[in-house]
Amino acid sequence: MANFNFQVTPSGGNPIFEPAVAVNLLNPSIMVAVATDTTSGVPQTGLYRSVNGGATWTNTLLPLPAGFAGAEAAVVAYAFPNTFYVSAHAFPGNSDGTTFVYISTDNGQTFGSPILVGPGYGTYINNDETNVLADNGQASPFLGNVYVSYNHQFNVANNSNSVAFLNRSTDGGATWDQPTLLSSPTTQVERPDMAIDLVGNLYACWITVTPPFNFFVRTSLDGGATFGNLC
Repeated sequence: MANFNFQVTPSGGNPIFEPAVAVNLLNPSIMVAVATDTTSGVPQTGLYRSVNGGATWTNTLLPLPAGFAGAEAAVVAYAFPNTFYVSAHAFPGNSDGTTFVYISTDNGQTFGSPILVGPGYGTYINNDETNVLADNGQASPFLGNVYVSYNHQFNVANNSNSVAFLNRSTDGGATWDQPTLLSSPTTQVERPDMAIDLVGNLYACWITVTPPFNFFVRTSLDGGATFGNLC
């Protein structure tokens, strides 16, 4: 089987990093990728789209939320039948790091205005390392639920600690529930992540970076409403 390497982002210029990609499961020719794009001189969310299975790509920048000066840590997810979600960490400077979500219902051709998910507050709360996931489980009773996880950093100005947070939307990303605290507030975490199985069970995980170093998973059997014990 032949292997092909396709260039997604433009050549030259300032760095483009932290990539993520999603594919339309009903039409795999349609692909949407995101990355932290500094071609304009400040970090923004680069959006790259292909309609021919990755052979060629168009590129643009998602608009920053009003009052914010940069964005990073973007992730993209697909939902039936033609929706793509992009989560990102935006900041107006060295404070107020906030998680937003952008939504496209036309296979990534256009995206709506950023929707607030997890607000930051000064140098006290910063929501970073975002992730977004939609429930596409073929036998899931929660089909269409959308989940965003992030590293919720607090006391940022004084040797910050961090916990894993998760927000849920049951209306296609229009509104978001209050966040669920997944991890213990006494440990410092990194890289919260999520996965969904065929029947809609949601698995949230993260690592701790304070001794003892561990990898944790919590499971939700009710579409993200509640989570079981750490394992």
